Amino acid sequence: MINVTVKNDDVRDLFVTVVDANVAVDPVVLNGTRFNRGDARVIAIQEDGDGRGHVRWQVNIADEPATIKTGDEGRLNDGDTVSVSS
Repeated sequence: MINVTVKNDDVRDLFVTVVDANVAVDPVVLNGTRFNRGDARVIAIQEDGDGRGHVRWQVNIADEPATIKTGDEGRLNDGDTVSVSS
C-alpha cells in the first residue's frame, strides 16, 4: 500500500469519490465524502507491480450536486498529491 493525499483544489466545497483502479474487489476508497475548500486527506491505495498507484475520481459541487467532473490519475508514488476540482 502507498499513501497519497487527495486535496480539494477548488474554491467551493465538493463531494469526492475516489476509486482505486489497482483493486478489483471493493475499490471505493472515498464515497461522496465532503471536502471543504482547501481540505486534504491521506488515503491508502494499492500499488501495481512497479510500485505505483492509480485512482479515478469524481466530484460533485456541494451546492450544485448535478454538476459532476471526473479525473484519472495514474503512476502515483507514495506521498503524491491528487488535486481534485470542478
